[in-house]
Amino acid sequence: MFMGSMFNVVGSCVVILIATPLRFYVASSRQLKRLESVSRSPVYTHFNETLLGTSVIRAFGEQERFIRESDGRVDHNQKAYYPSIVANRWLAVRLEFVGNCIVMFAALFAVMARESLSPGIMGLSISYALQVGIVGRTGAGKSSLTLGLFRIIEACEGEIHIDGVNIATLGLHELRSRITIIPQDPVLFSGSLRMNLDPFDGYSDEEVWRALELSHLKSFVSGLPDKLNHECSEGGENLSLGQRQLVCLARALLRKTKILVLDEATAAVDLETDNLIQSTIRTQIYPLRFAVVGSRMFGQKAI
Repeated sequence: MFMGSMFNVVGSCVVILIATPLRFYVASSRQLKRLESVSRSPVYTHFNETLLGTSVIRAFGEQERFIRESDGRVDHNQKAYYPSIVANRWLAVRLEFVGNCIVMFAALFAVMARESLSPGIMGLSISYALQVGIVGRTGAGKSSLTLGLFRIIEACEGEIHIDGVNIATLGLHELRSRITIIPQDPVLFSGSLRMNLDPFDGYSDEEVWRALELSHLKSFVSGLPDKLNHECSEGGENLSLGQRQLVCLARALLRKTKILVLDEATAAVDLETDNLIQSTIRTQIYPLRFAVVGSRMFGQKAI
């Protein structure tokens, strides 16, 4: 009860701290923008007139007068533009201060309620057989989180633990061999279909066919003249986008790692392929831990 009341009080203070600077900023900024816009038009008008009359200005030797006139109009414009920049910085400083206050109060709240808060509230904790959807707008950092998990981007601060082991202490080969990703843009190499599914030749043909069956590609591959030895062009251009995505799904099924990351895996495929991928994930990969990364909620909810 006490923590809830304190949280309400802090929340109210934060709202007041944000609303008060905005109330002053909006009124001032609107007028400054208007003045800057009004004073900017003569600058462009004079510049355009100067370009059109360059030959006449040179003929009468009036270059210096036009330069002084241009400088004067630019200076007049800057008298309104500079305060606009100052106003923006004024607001930024106060919002940064409020943001720091929010972080400080959140940290205090976490310390005071550390006995009752779950790790998932204060960070990202994924338990065995748990699926997590990471949703956000473009540029929010969803794929960057995935890159950090694979250590393609090294963490500047903080740690990522898997089964109690800090991934920074593992070798890259050891770490990445235990995590599988199905990316938004499927990656295939020039070579046979079997090589793309099993590049290190670590699985039998029966296991490869089983993975193709689960990914709904068995009938397609069986109809190819060379079957598993079918030659894929660079980037898999001789396969459709949906087929390339299903090949990536078959590759994930074949590896059988305990962690699977879906980085907007169904964002660029048709509805039929989307349904096939979601159906396979629900029925065949459920015992695994996996994170669904995407900017749309529909696919995450379906999975």
